[in-house]
Amino acid sequence: MRDIYQYSTPEIIQVLGQRERTYRIRLGLTQKELAERAGISVPTLQAFENGTNKDISFSTLLRVLRSINQLEGADTLLAEIPESPYLMRDNGEQRQRVRHKKA
Repeated sequence: MRDIYQYSTPEIIQVLGQRERTYRIRLGLTQKELAERAGISVPTLQAFENGTNKDISFSTLLRVLRSINQLEGADTLLAEIPESPYLMRDNGEQRQRVRHKKA
């Protein structure tokens, strides 16, 4: 895969659909079996795999990932940000945001 930022959103979805199909086949699952596991329709899964579904919902994608045992990959989509050392006080406590009242 080339630089991810060079892909359009539909192209990324198409690549993910192709990868999902490979996982499904390696797991020995039919489209019908995976669709039932994920709680989605067979046409939705078919459209995702063949690249014609250019706007799959995030919840559908998570269901599919869970069904092929790849849900841990979702955690890397928006990884937790480590605590900033600049936001810590000298005593180790986290600083609180200061909100100013409108005048």
